[in-house]
Amino acid sequence: MFARLFHDIFYGVSLALNCILIILIFKRTPKYLRSYSIVLLYLALVEISAAIGSLLIYKKVLSTSFYLINAITGICGQWESPLLCFSINAIHVAGIAHHAVMIAFCSCYRYYVIAFTRGEPARKIICFALCPILEGRELERVMNESHPEYDLAKHRLEEMLIVVPFNFSALLATYWVQGVIVPVFFVVIISYTQINKRLASIEHMSATSKRRHERILKAIVLKTGLLCQAVLPILYVLVVVSYRVETGQRIKNSEEVKNLLGVIGAILFALSPLCTLIFTPPYRNALTRIVSSKYGRYDSSIALPLNPNFPKPASSVQMTDLSHETDSKMSTSASKSGCETQSGGQRSDTQTKLIPELSNIIFS
Repeated sequence: MFARLFHDIFYGVSLALNCILIILIFKRTPKYLRSYSIVLLYLALVEISAAIGSLLIYKKVLSTSFYLINAITGICGQWESPLLCFSINAIHVAGIAHHAVMIAFCSCYRYYVIAFTRGEPARKIICFALCPILEGRELERVMNESHPEYDLAKHRLEEMLIVVPFNFSALLATYWVQGVIVPVFFVVIISYTQINKRLASIEHMSATSKRRHERILKAIVLKTGLLCQAVLPILYVLVVVSYRVETGQRIKNSEEVKNLLGVIGAILFALSPLCTLIFTPPYRNALTRIVSSKYGRYDSSIALPLNPNFPKPASSVQMTDLSHETDSKMSTSASKSGCETQSGGQRSDTQTKLIPELSNIIFS
């Protein structure tokens, strides 16, 4: 009861936040963030498809060492199509694994923008796998052998069973979903280390732009971003551990453990778009501006003040898409906007000091 409630609430929050994020991507994305916004848009669509899939199936995991068994209790079970439910379940599971891959991709993208020029992809790889689904007497035999306590006649109207033998395709997909987080951790650590080294060794990048990159990296990685975004891989590990516990049947006849996989996955997909909205300044400021227009003025600890004459910080536009081609332009425009006074065009010490202070406000 409570597991289903938490599952539906968190996935509903995920759908709402991702829809808000998509609207902000189309309406509030500045030019310098267009490339990275495509990555965020793709990730949002993956999360939406996985969330819808989980809401449709709401499965209980009854897997054993030889069979992958899912009891579908969602709306999909009423459609009486095991193949359709299996396909939706595959989309959901693939979305969880793909989310982990996208975390590593976002880290590599930040390094790519600094270190290389943009180019077209040179290779496309497409993989297919086939998994047979057991039905009829074969399904009943497997359930009687693996779960003799399961009453098929009692649960026939409430649940739809999907049983897949652990052949090569199923094993490959299972271990991919469970083991993908290991290389993701290494990729994230290596990419951020290389970004630090690159910023320290680049000579052709202006001192102003290099300082902005370093400030952004420090704000994202060291202060708040890494601490909060690290929750996502940790939750992914909990998903894998809960699956292994259910498969090994270390805790038998526990409905909470059978539904634990879906609940943790729902929390994971609810936190992901929330982190994106919080740690992407243009979207965070736009969302804060929309909320403040209805309920009050800006909070200076969250976003910029409403005063149009207030000087704009140059670092707020440097989230990810700084490249060598735009480096000099951004530095020139930033120096102009930061040095002009409100009355006559002369530089004042007060406004010069406000620029780094505003940068700290944005990433605090």
